[in-house]
Amino acid sequence: MKKSRQIYLALTWLVLIISPFPLIIILNRGLIDTPGHLLAYDLGVVAYVWWLMIVLMSTRPHWLTQQIGMPALYAIHGALGVMALIAATIHRFTSFSMFPLIKQTGNIAWYLEIFLLAYAALFLSGWLVDRLRNLNRPRIHSFFSISNSWQILAIKTT
Repeated sequence: MKKSRQIYLALTWLVLIISPFPLIIILNRGLIDTPGHLLAYDLGVVAYVWWLMIVLMSTRPHWLTQQIGMPALYAIHGALGVMALIAATIHRFTSFSMFPLIKQTGNIAWYLEIFLLAYAALFLSGWLVDRLRNLNRPRIHSFFSISNSWQILAIKTT
């Protein structure tokens, strides 16, 4: 690996690690609570910002792939996803909320992330689907049924 590529890779990780800090500082200055609860809320902010960064990286920005390459971008995408899920899990089990709607939306997001991680590990990685032919067909069928149900839901709401 070239020296400049290593520098860009290190800078990418640095930006990803530092990116939640402005929101954490704003939250901690405006919210009065115990340090333990603040840490739990901060981990939720970290998970949320990292998920946003994962979505940004999934668009494969040309300026980033040109500097670090696609394999490194995929590795960062996967590692950051696992780190965000760990932060979200700690946040989920240690945070406290008086409002049930806030807790419910957080639970939905957490379960959705667990489902997406399992789906990606089983069907998108190729290491399991390539070995078992029967798993390849439901992957295509489930994708179309999920996309069709979203379209039906969108038609009903408009």
